[in-house]
Amino acid sequence: MKSKNNVSRESFTFKQNENVKKQVSNIISNFNNVNKNQNSNTKKDK
Repeated sequence: MKSKNNVSRESFTFKQNENVKKQVSNIISNFNNVNKNQNSNTKKDK
C-alpha cells in the first residue's frame, strides 16, 4: 500500500511540474509579445 501511495504522489508532483513549466513558458511568451508591441510603438513615435 505504502509504495503505491509514493508512486502516485511522485507522478502528481511530476504533473504539477509540467503544468508549472507550461505556465512559465506562456508567461515568457506573453512578456515577449508585450515587448515586441512596445518596441513597434516606440518606433512609430519617433
